[in-house]
Amino acid sequence: MFGACLFLLLALPVHEETAIAEAVAENVRTELQADGVKLLRAIRRAEAGGTGREFGIMNAKAKTLRQQAGWCAATFQKNWDRWSATDRAVPFLVFFAGRYAPEGVANDPDRLNQYWLSNVIIFLEEQR
Repeated sequence: MFGACLFLLLALPVHEETAIAEAVAENVRTELQADGVKLLRAIRRAEAGGTGREFGIMNAKAKTLRQQAGWCAATFQKNWDRWSATDRAVPFLVFFAGRYAPEGVANDPDRLNQYWLSNVIIFLEEQR
């Protein structure tokens, strides 16, 4: 399965998606802003969704790559704010994964969300 996903990722127009991710990340105001583009790129690779699902956003209002990236960045920002208000006992990415790609939900019949966090971490590490 990983080989098929890797093939799909290599076929994506990276220059276009990077430009969109950079533009969207400019609007993300957090302590992680410098890494915002990297996180968006990692999420994009982990989701590997087709047209209208590039970042895994399931809302019908997020139809384009730009809208998907924007919703992803907004979701990241909102959850960063939520996490910041906690005792931070759980690392942010673990907290975020539980909201962005929760395990055991009905829209994940193949249980792929269980790999989301590890994939995002791998894709973040590849960018260092």
